[in-house]
Amino acid sequence: MTTPSPHIEQWLQLAERYFAAQTTESEETELRAFLNTPAAENEAFDELRAVMGYAAAARRRHTPQTGISHATRHGLRHPAWFKNAAAVLLFCLIGTTSVGIYRWRNPDCIAYVEGRRITDSKAVIGQMKRAMHSAMADKAETPTAERQLRDMFSTLETLSTDN
Repeated sequence: MTTPSPHIEQWLQLAERYFAAQTTESEETELRAFLNTPAAENEAFDELRAVMGYAAAARRRHTPQTGISHATRHGLRHPAWFKNAAAVLLFCLIGTTSVGIYRWRNPDCIAYVEGRRITDSKAVIGQMKRAMHSAMADKAETPTAERQLRDMFSTLETLSTDN
């Protein structure tokens, strides 16, 4: 605005014209800008400030908002069940962590070898495999009934063919 601002009397006359609906858009814009200056703190402009503020608030309320969502303007609001779901998730997370720590400190894999306690799962599995291997090796060396019968009849066959 390149024109010098009129004094208070001229602003009061412009305000009266505003209430009579005889102002142009540019005059209303100048009047709004004037109301934001320290010179407009006069009590004579209180009514004008109230009416223009009410009109601006009503205009802002009834015009569609673009670019800014309702959640951004008023803060993000979650439904009531959202807080409950977050609490349940937190409870499950703490429970799972507690069970994991307990199982880490108290292992399930325990073996006693020659009176010695072994809790390392790899060592216990190794001991189990050695025990199974030695049990299977002992079984291979022990003659079975089938093998004994085969040996007995093969001996009889060789004796009968020799005669």
